[in-house]
Amino acid sequence: MNNEEYNNFRKIIELSRDFVEKHNGFWEHSDWQEFLLTVEKNGIPITTSMETFLGSVVESMKDFYTHLDNSIGITNAMMNMAEHTIRHVTDTKGVWDHLKWEDFLYNYQNKMLLDLRNESISTLGKVLETSRSFYQALFNLNK
Repeated sequence: MNNEEYNNFRKIIELSRDFVEKHNGFWEHSDWQEFLLTVEKNGIPITTSMETFLGSVVESMKDFYTHLDNSIGITNAMMNMAEHTIRHVTDTKGVWDHLKWEDFLYNYQNKMLLDLRNESISTLGKVLETSRSFYQALFNLNK
C-alpha cells in the first residue's frame, strides 16, 4: 500500500466516523448521498462496488456508536475506534488471526480504560471486518 492508498483509507475511516457522530447514528438517504459527495470532494473516487463496502463500514460504525455507553465519552471512544482500526488493518495488511483480534480488542479497551460489553465487542468486530473488506477493495481497485 502506497502513501496515497494509506491516506485515502485513513481519510475514509475518519470521514465515516465523523458522519456517524454528526448524525448521532441516524440519517436519511439524502444525508448518505451528501456523505458520498464529501468523500469524492476529498479526492477519493467511489465506484458502485466501493459504495457498497463503504456503506457496510458506516453501518457497522453506527452499530458500534449506538451500543456505546454515554458515560464513557462517545467522541473519544469513536476517535480511538477509528485510529485503532486504521492502524490494525494497515499494519496487518488486512490479514489477521484470532490472536491478533484479541490484541486489537485488548489494546482498544486498555487505551479507553474500559471493559466493553459483549454487544459492543461484537459491533467493534464488525467495524474491523467491514473496514478490512473496504481496505481490500480499495487496495485491489488501485492495482
